[in-house]
Amino acid sequence: MEIHTSFRGKVIVRPEYRDLVKLICNGEWEKAEEQFPFIQEYTKIEMSKKIPITEQEIAHAIAEDGFVYLRNHHGTWEDEEEYYTMLDGTVWTFIANIEDYKDKNNNNVLPIQSFIKIILEKIVTDVVLLEEWYGDKDSPIQYVLTNTKIKCKK
Repeated sequence: MEIHTSFRGKVIVRPEYRDLVKLICNGEWEKAEEQFPFIQEYTKIEMSKKIPITEQEIAHAIAEDGFVYLRNHHGTWEDEEEYYTMLDGTVWTFIANIEDYKDKNNNNVLPIQSFIKIILEKIVTDVVLLEEWYGDKDSPIQYVLTNTKIKCKK
């Protein structure tokens, strides 16, 4: 059986990375790789391009179903539009739902942890909310920004 992990965030982005976030929100990973070469380290990871659900995918889901379907129905995440993928000024909100398994071809890294380490730690100045909810858990793991590192909230 596939177990999916839901992941959502609301972060403040450094102004110089707004263009990168716009590309990510639209799923334009190839352009992102060209304009921001450090992204290549992330996009080589299996399932990486599934984070986040793109703005277009969200719009399609809303038009069809009225909400964003997350396979494991974590709390009220599907209905909380506040975390749907978008960039407003320097405030970036995003949501994803993936099979967050280790990529055996890339040193067993996990897509969500790689997104945090490679992308978020480089481009954000603040974390308003960052949560990961693994399929069968009762509650999400929360993350905080400490100096320049994003770590699990204790």
